[in-house]
Amino acid sequence: MTELAERIAAVPYYAYLGLRADPNGAIVMPADDRHASDRPQVHGGVLTALLEAAGSLHLGVDARPSDVTATFLRPAELVDTHARARTVRRGRRFAHLEIVAWQADPDAPVAVAHGTWIL
Repeated sequence: MTELAERIAAVPYYAYLGLRADPNGAIVMPADDRHASDRPQVHGGVLTALLEAAGSLHLGVDARPSDVTATFLRPAELVDTHARARTVRRGRRFAHLEIVAWQADPDAPVAVAHGTWIL
């Protein structure tokens, strides 16, 4: 089991969402009817939970989100959704991240989040 997979397994909420790590280090949330809104699309709250989880996993298990803003760019169909975080700036106590979520094409994101995490 990889370090990222171990960090995912350590948080029951991540298991509930069905999160897993792909070989490239992105976080994958599988398609699941539990994630649907009133339409056959991923609910915005579930998509935000994926973005926040990707940010926390990027930094480590002790990191927790302080302020996260998500922007939904297009409807997220009920298919596997990937997310990857990028550190914009990291200090001793706080880190600012950008997280991008996509489905079939990484160049066509479905949502982007920016936020501050407490370390």
